[in-house]
Amino acid sequence: MFLTATRLVVKYFFQNFLRNFWLSVVAITVMVASALSLTSIFVMSGLGVYLVDEFVQKVDVSLYFPATLSEARAAGFKKEVEKLPETKSVVLISGKAALEQFKKEHKDDEFVLESLAELDGNPLGPILTIQAKTLDDYPALHESLERLGITKAAQEVDYQDRVGIIDKLKNLNARVQLLG
Repeated sequence: MFLTATRLVVKYFFQNFLRNFWLSVVAITVMVASALSLTSIFVMSGLGVYLVDEFVQKVDVSLYFPATLSEARAAGFKKEVEKLPETKSVVLISGKAALEQFKKEHKDDEFVLESLAELDGNPLGPILTIQAKTLDDYPALHESLERLGITKAAQEVDYQDRVGIIDKLKNLNARVQLLG
């Protein structure tokens, strides 16, 4: 009984499919297109969120201290920054490590290497690189750094250079989440 019913279902399926061939092809095409468009929306949304998160992980604030600042004082600044609630991670690069990194980056530039050889001692000081927990925490982090007086001790703070990038990433993140 079961085999007869199955045979009839298959027989009538092919019979009706061939009678209304173009209608069947259009119906199948519409179903496949719907499935593909929904799948692509989910994939693009997930990919967008992933890419924005990857960019957010690369945003940081760096403070470049003069070569005259002692490593102990830079380590004290690092400890103070680590206590801030909006801080995710803090990396302190010593003056020696900064010089070695600079030499590696400019190993093919003879002029820069010769200029470094002419100098007496290390011209680079410690570098403090700080990441906030979220993009919204960067303004509060910058205010805390100013309140603690760390930005005054720094020779250069690249926060103002990154404000535009942070704002663009916030907008992009909001758009991607809205689209998703």
